[in-house]
Amino acid sequence: MTELLTLSLAVYIGFTFIDFFKAITRDLVTPLFAPLFPGAQKSISTFTVQAGPFTLPVGDALAATVHLITALFVVSVVLPYIRTYAPLVSRK
Repeated sequence: MTELLTLSLAVYIGFTFIDFFKAITRDLVTPLFAPLFPGAQKSISTFTVQAGPFTLPVGDALAATVHLITALFVVSVVLPYIRTYAPLVSRK
């Protein structure tokens, strides 16, 4: 029973982190990069590239990339502290 509770708590925390990283990306990181992309109005997810007769909506991919980079940066900063203060217990 405790394994199920632990798994459900881990899933909940995972979804909470997803919302957190999306908010950080949308509200803090994206406004910093928006001036670099003149086609993006207030949001990088609306950015499109015109390639001849085709319009490529690449904004969602850019937003997802920024989201991933933000998450990886936070994990790389936090992980050493987690390993220091909560070391794994070896099983015998």
